[in-house]
Amino acid sequence: MGAVAVNIKSMLSKILFTLPLALLLAIGLQAQVTVKGSIVDAATGEYLVGATIAERGSTRGTASDAAGQFELQVSSTAAVLSVQYIGYQTVELPLAGQVQIDIALRTADAILDEVVVTSLGLERSSKQLGYAVQQIEAQELNEVKSANLVQSLAGKVAGVTVNQGATGIGSTSKITIRGEASFTNNNPLFIVDGMPINNNSILNFTNEAAAGFQEVDFGNGAMDVNIDDIESVSVLKGPSAAALYGTRASNGVILITTKTGERTS
Repeated sequence: MGAVAVNIKSMLSKILFTLPLALLLAIGLQAQVTVKGSIVDAATGEYLVGATIAERGSTRGTASDAAGQFELQVSSTAAVLSVQYIGYQTVELPLAGQVQIDIALRTADAILDEVVVTSLGLERSSKQLGYAVQQIEAQELNEVKSANLVQSLAGKVAGVTVNQGATGIGSTSKITIRGEASFTNNNPLFIVDGMPINNNSILNFTNEAAAGFQEVDFGNGAMDVNIDDIESVSVLKGPSAAALYGTRASNGVILITTKTGERTS
């Protein structure tokens, strides 16, 4: 009987010793919470792939998948999530009891949110485009005015070369985008509010023997556009940017948007 009592006492002591450990383990497992959600761009609503989501003050972390979704185990519903993504502002967000959450990130630099006018007057964020586009606002054009719109673009757009006419004010100003591509015509296509305009030089050809080679250069077509009426000028560079306008835009597009009567404030 004495041996049996000792065994029972030993078993009880083991049970009493292991019970608190099992209880603490169960409480710890119950305390962990699985949080699910998505990471999107605050401006466009597009899902962001590869954003880092971590619980502040712990080693728990994960990244958003190809669909912008994430799943993370945190210590409790009172945890604080830290979300980071290259080019975007870091966000620290308390769960406050939530287990399903959508997080919108804003770009860290204002230049990444630049909106440019593309083909057919569509406005898109410049960071979403797969080709080169540069936009000039009316204020930049009016800083140093010229009688010829083409001449006003000189030195303001990367990859664009402007040569002023040799016969002074009112003569043709030649413009090329990314250099000479042809032995004949390297003139980009000009679009004003969706309407193509002819930017060819206007010359008065004469066949009179006395006049000989005395043709007069009356300038190019784009100089008829009043700079004061322009809201912005977008330069679409390369065939990918100007594909919508066909072969006429093989040398690029100068897209001009004029001012409207809408209120700005």
